[in-house]
Amino acid sequence: MENKKAKVLLLGSSGSIGTSTLNCVRRYSDRFEIVALAAGKRTETLVSQIREFNPQAVYTADPQGEQIIRKEFPDLIVYTGNDGLSRLVEETEADIVLNALVGAVGLRPTVAAIKAGRRVALANKESLVIGGDYIRKLLAEGKSELLPVDSEHSAILQCLSGEKIIL
Repeated sequence: MENKKAKVLLLGSSGSIGTSTLNCVRRYSDRFEIVALAAGKRTETLVSQIREFNPQAVYTADPQGEQIIRKEFPDLIVYTGNDGLSRLVEETEADIVLNALVGAVGLRPTVAAIKAGRRVALANKESLVIGGDYIRKLLAEGKSELLPVDSEHSAILQCLSGEKIIL
C-alpha cells in the first residue's frame, strides 16, 4: 500500500522558519510535499523555491515580483493583495498550513485555515496575541488543530488553554 504524502501550505517561505521547513521537506520528501508557498517581497528566493518545489499556487506581496512569477510560470496560480493570503489558504487543498509569517498579517490566514478545518502549525505568535480568544473559539468547534511550532507559541497556547506556566 502506498503512503500518502502530507500536503503542506507554507506561509512565510522566505524567512528563517520557512527555509528550515523547506529543509525538512527536502529531508522527508517521501512524507511531505509543498502545495503552496507565500513570501513577502523576496521574489528571487520565491522563484527559486517555485522551481524546486513546483507548488500549485503562490502568494507574493511584491507587485513587480508578481509579474516576474506570472511570466516565468504561466500555469501557476498567483495570489496577491490584502485578501491574497486568506484566498491562498481557502482555495488550496492542504493537510497542514504552516504559518511562519511575521506580524499581524498572519491572523487572517490563520483564521482561514482553522475555518477550513486544516491542521495549523503556528509560528506566528501575533495570531494568538491579537486574536487568541477568537481562535480558541474556532478551535473549540473541533474542525481544526493548532500546533505550536516553537517554545514561545507553545507557552502562549498553554496559557490560552488555562494551563499554569512556571517561569
